[in-house]
Amino acid sequence: MVLKKEQFHAHDLQNALREYHAAKTCIARMEEKLTTGDLQEVKHTAVDFLNSVSALEKLLKRKEHYDRLTQTVEDLAKRGIDITLIKRSIS
Repeated sequence: MVLKKEQFHAHDLQNALREYHAAKTCIARMEEKLTTGDLQEVKHTAVDFLNSVSALEKLLKRKEHYDRLTQTVEDLAKRGIDITLIKRSIS
């Protein structure tokens, strides 16, 4: 899967780019340290890599959730249901 800017909410884009670059850096560092035989550093960097991947997954899911919510609101509006009335009834 190729990560695209559109997969992230606009206000999450900077964080997504930061985590993406961090993950890429970890890959290069793991390769370098594996070549030099520093297995402890490879393991430590692998944890950092997984943390960045987890952060990216969280940001992707957040955007998916936002998109589903937006679509639901649009669907309700098309059916003539005022979302502000629903909000009042929940509160």
